[in-house]
Amino acid sequence: MRTGVSEWSAYGKLMIIIGALIAVPLSVLIFYPEEAGYGLSFFAPALFSAGLGTLILLASKSRRQRRNEDYSMTKSTGLIVLFAWLWGCTVGALPYYLGDQLTGIQSLFESVSGWTTTGLTVSDVAVMPHIFLFYRSFTQYCGGLGFVLVMVMVVSEKKAVNLFEG
Repeated sequence: MRTGVSEWSAYGKLMIIIGALIAVPLSVLIFYPEEAGYGLSFFAPALFSAGLGTLILLASKSRRQRRNEDYSMTKSTGLIVLFAWLWGCTVGALPYYLGDQLTGIQSLFESVSGWTTTGLTVSDVAVMPHIFLFYRSFTQYCGGLGFVLVMVMVVSEKKAVNLFEG
């Protein structure tokens, strides 16, 4: 299956959104400045995701302008949702790993648990720094069906209204 320009644009938008969501816990540092050492654990994955997403988005827009393409995303929405889950869970695991809070597999488990709102944890929440507790709670808040629905709605713009028609 050939990946169209519209799909790449959607992937870029998703990567930017996920990068922004990963950066939100940095706001906790205002209240807990002693945890500033963990800031890079969030800033680096957020910058990576948003930066790569911006590059992909800019490349897909310039390519679409050169070709003057009209597109629809109805056939590729499933792939975009799959990508949102995979990218969100993978990049979302990086703060735990980079902050030396969990091992690689534990970080991935914690991230998947957050984005899918299962609520399971491998963390000792009694000793975990506040920024990671907030991040864990924030992924739970953003997770589940709401995560996918918001991502699809943002990416597919007006076409997302079809999700609510029965």
